[in-house]
Amino acid sequence: MVKLVYCLRRLPHLSREEFQTYWRENHGPLVRRTSGPVNVHRYVQIHTIDFQRPAGARQAIERPEPFDGVAELWYHSIGDLIPEDPSPEHRQSIAAHVEDEQRFIDLPRSPLWFAEEHPFIEEIPEAPATDGQPDSRVKLVYCLRRLPHLSREEFQTYWRENHGPLVQKQREPLGIRRYVQVHTRYDEVNEALQAGQDRPEAFDGVAELWWNSVEDYAPENPGPERQEAGRALFEDEQKFIDLSRSPVWLGREYVFIDNR
Repeated sequence: MVKLVYCLRRLPHLSREEFQTYWRENHGPLVRRTSGPVNVHRYVQIHTIDFQRPAGARQAIERPEPFDGVAELWYHSIGDLIPEDPSPEHRQSIAAHVEDEQRFIDLPRSPLWFAEEHPFIEEIPEAPATDGQPDSRVKLVYCLRRLPHLSREEFQTYWRENHGPLVQKQREPLGIRRYVQVHTRYDEVNEALQAGQDRPEAFDGVAELWWNSVEDYAPENPGPERQEAGRALFEDEQKFIDLSRSPVWLGREYVFIDNR
């Protein structure tokens, strides 16, 4: 399976609530109705939520502004999304998606790219499709840019072979229930996708982590074991992630299609 990641910023005249309402109530059902012609097997909206760290929590470094949401779509292959000889229904469906996106998404500020998943912790399953209801769990989305001296391949190798196992080791003190690394593909398809769009540069990857609740993610009184586990991950991140260019935020998932 290949995954299309689409980080969304709202149009300037919309509040985040207005943006997310339209996305959930209008665009989501549109994608679901046309999933057959465009070969979508799973479609998830991640809606950014407001979150204030507990008083006394370690202050993070300055980071870019979070996105208003992330659309994730799964296909069996890139050819399913970009067929060599698309049917009229495929063309019409894609045109309808793009036309509707222009009503609420600030397209020049919303990057999209192809990626592949590498699961590391799967204590809980993926959320199932629901009728417009959010998953009860909270999801951390961490869009990553590599340090300047690393190639994307070097960055992804370290992330997968060193940082991933470290997160696995610390999952219990941190309460992590699910952890997936989403590695941006470095091939000609993504290059062509970027070249044909007036959009920001793709990130090098996305770390996705799930907790049962916001309180489990950020307890008011974390114990010393949890604090030490957090420090270990943060110290390792500094070896390969450009933290000042890597936004991180919390969201909730709305699953519109689940046919995998």
